Amino acid sequence: MSKSKKGAKPEEKDIKINGEEEITETEAVDTDEASEEIEASEEAEETEEVSEEVEEIEEAEEESEAESEEEASDEDEPEEEQPVEKKPKAKKANSSDNEFVNLPFIEKCKKDPVIPVALLLAFIMIVVAVIYFLLPGVKAPTMDLTLEEFENGFNQCDTTMYFFESGFDISIKKIEYIDRSAAPGILGETETLSYSSTYVDHFTGHASVLYDAGLEGATRKTDGKLTHIRVYIAYDEDNQDDVIRVWMFFAASLQALYPDLSEFDAKYLALSEMSNYAGDGMYIKRGDIAFRWIPVKPGVGGHESAYIVIEAVPAKILSDEQIAKTLEITDPSASESESAAVEASASAT
Repeated sequence: MSKSKKGAKPEEKDIKINGEEEITETEAVDTDEASEEIEASEEAEETEEVSEEVEEIEEAEEESEAESEEEASDEDEPEEEQPVEKKPKAKKANSSDNEFVNLPFIEKCKKDPVIPVALLLAFIMIVVAVIYFLLPGVKAPTMDLTLEEFENGFNQCDTTMYFFESGFDISIKKIEYIDRSAAPGILGETETLSYSSTYVDHFTGHASVLYDAGLEGATRKTDGKLTHIRVYIAYDEDNQDDVIRVWMFFAASLQALYPDLSEFDAKYLALSEMSNYAGDGMYIKRGDIAFRWIPVKPGVGGHESAYIVIEAVPAKILSDEQIAKTLEITDPSASESESAAVEASASAT
């Protein structure tokens, strides 16, 4: 019996131990489940927090988008209102412009007085331009030569330089513009070629300090070109030296008028025309310029001496009846012109 009791105790222990073990296992299971629940709850909380943050971000973005849309709508509102207000006005303006365009010219002038005034001013400007530019061309034709060009050509040509080196100064010294009505020309009452001071400026000048010689003429106001020019020198037919001086001035004038002429050609032409002078007052045409030789008797124009005048004018103002002959712009034979020039020069010295 005692043995059996003793043997029973260990069984109870085993049971207890088993019971403890069972309890321990149950507790462990419960603990695992609890930890799993805790972890699940923590994950759920984390998920909720993340979702809340996402929602907050989305709300913030929506708010910012809404604000930007409101600002854009505020900015667009004036732009939308302006065209709406302008459209009717534009239509009215276009319709009124179309109506004005379709009106007759007289009606347009009645409605807009600026039109006739502008037309009148334009007409006046055209008339002034015609008077200033075209009328002088008709009333005062010119040579294609200015007074300055003639003066330089005369003073610097080979003929003038040759005689200067030989002791004969025939260069132009002083030119001034004058009132022609107060100072009669070298031709006096015999002058047939004259121009109104409305279109030209008259001038006079001295040539040489040794001789009674000079020049006169007129330049067109609009461009300064010569309408005519006269070079003159006192002359006594009984004095052979005066013939030489006239020849010098004549040759220098021809070189100034025709820069293409050489010294020998100018001297030859001058000598030839002096020898063949007919006394008919006719012109000799060469190119666009015509010239003639005019003897002036003593007392004409208030001058005591007799003069020889070399006059040059635009050939276009002359009729065929006023031109004695036309010279071709060709050089005479070199031997002929040179021999004549040398012979005349020898007699001058």
